[in-house]
Amino acid sequence: MPTYKGTVRKSEFGGGWELHTEGGEVFELDGNGPFAEGARVEVSGKVDEDSMSISMRGPILKVRAAKRL
Repeated sequence: MPTYKGTVRKSEFGGGWELHTEGGEVFELDGNGPFAEGARVEVSGKVDEDSMSISMRGPILKVRAAKRL
């Protein structure tokens, strides 16, 4: 399962959380974790290629596991 490291940001549009990865990607997080504004995290999950959201922040990452770094 892919793992991504980055910084969590609160979405300005529609609420929810975004993951801004070290590689410059932005994912909309779908699931629970230690998410707080500015938290550095490692998230394991799968990008859901078939889902869309009203906020259109980026691909939706279905969170399987997450931990603070």
